[in-house]
Amino acid sequence: MSEHEPEPFLSLGLNKPAAPAALPQPDELQFQHAEFVGEKPSLRCAACHAAIQGTYYHVQGAVTCEQCALNRQALQGAPSGRTTFLRAALYGLGAAIAGSVIFALVSLTGFTFGIVAILVGIMVGKAIRHATLGRTTRGYQVLAVVLTYVAIPSSYIPTMYSVLAKRHKTVQVSEQGYQAPVASTPRRPPVLARLAVTILVLGGGSLLLPFFAIAASPLSGLINLFIIGIGLRQAWRLTAPDEPLILGPYRVSAASPGEPA
Repeated sequence: MSEHEPEPFLSLGLNKPAAPAALPQPDELQFQHAEFVGEKPSLRCAACHAAIQGTYYHVQGAVTCEQCALNRQALQGAPSGRTTFLRAALYGLGAAIAGSVIFALVSLTGFTFGIVAILVGIMVGKAIRHATLGRTTRGYQVLAVVLTYVAIPSSYIPTMYSVLAKRHKTVQVSEQGYQAPVASTPRRPPVLARLAVTILVLGGGSLLLPFFAIAASPLSGLINLFIIGIGLRQAWRLTAPDEPLILGPYRVSAASPGEPA
């Protein structure tokens, strides 16, 4: 082809294809794509969210660091000593009394809210668990349920005492109209002793009050039992022994992060 003869591409109205761009050499730097060389897959603890470097465990299927797994395993042991049980009973009793007062104040409004029963169960359960440092057994669960049950019906003691006081005053007023001759007046016990006996009697009666309510009004009584059951379930759940499935230890590896250590 002579130098004056047009090239085939130009004669057809086409542009001559550009030469392919040179590919970068392996040693050259390129900034189009990020490359991570030698990065190992990272694991994080499901409890404390810290990066796991050495070994890890599976606690209920969740990846956990060694320290958190050991802390969780320490909660599986039963609390030792009568002192711990006595402390738990005192903590639970204090929470039960506070919950009973709250329930009584709400009941004075004329309404009975199930959420208050839930609150009483939560208060008692958390108080006992705090006293035992999170380590519980079935015995502590029974203690929580008993204290919660006592707390809810006993909230009606002030109302029952008020009714009895009004009835006693009515009887005294009616007796003033007719005074029969009395040969000798028996000595009455002190006021504090009578008050203590009255409270004990009312306390024992309040424990049976939910069942008496069923006999008087089946629908209302069943609703009250359901409300009490909600509180008991919360107390039982919060004091359940911690028995998780702990597997391990496993070794963190770049190839397979689940190799047994």
